[in-house]
Amino acid sequence: NAPTRQRANAPHAIYPTAIDYEPTAPRRRVRCKLPLNILSRNPGGVMFGGFQACLADPIPAIACGRIFPGYSTWTRSMTVEFVAGGTGDLYFHFDFPPEIEEQVRRDLEAKGYSTPSFECGYYLKDGTLTTKITNVVAIRPKGYIKASSPPASDEFKASRLVKLEETLKEQLEKEQEKGK
Repeated sequence: NAPTRQRANAPHAIYPTAIDYEPTAPRRRVRCKLPLNILSRNPGGVMFGGFQACLADPIPAIACGRIFPGYSTWTRSMTVEFVAGGTGDLYFHFDFPPEIEEQVRRDLEAKGYSTPSFECGYYLKDGTLTTKITNVVAIRPKGYIKASSPPASDEFKASRLVKLEETLKEQLEKEQEKGK
């Protein structure tokens, strides 16, 4: 059984993306399409690296925050290695491997924190790797004082993320209605 995929366009003009959701692996597998267009194309004709970095930056930290909700999470570091030119639409692939999830659980139990590293990247439609991303996430107790920014308040989580999810859901439903 193939997972059901849903698609929505992000509501913000800076992120002209199409997001595929895979309900069978919530928060552990993310696929996003980053279209090459007039906004995202650099003078050399390929995808701006900044567009790629902006989309890749938060996804592993958000996944960690959803899987380990009692902790603060943020991107501690990220490296971007351009392997080939992004000459067309790019497809971001992020997977949260079970072995990393288990290691994080062991770290949290033993030390109270974890700093997992995720390998993800951008691919052309034909499967060619164009950009290798290494994203290191800090998972710390809520209120951790050495955080580079204060932990998100419950108000932020309860309103802004829910609002974003509601907006994406509404757009999905509209697109599904158009397709009928």
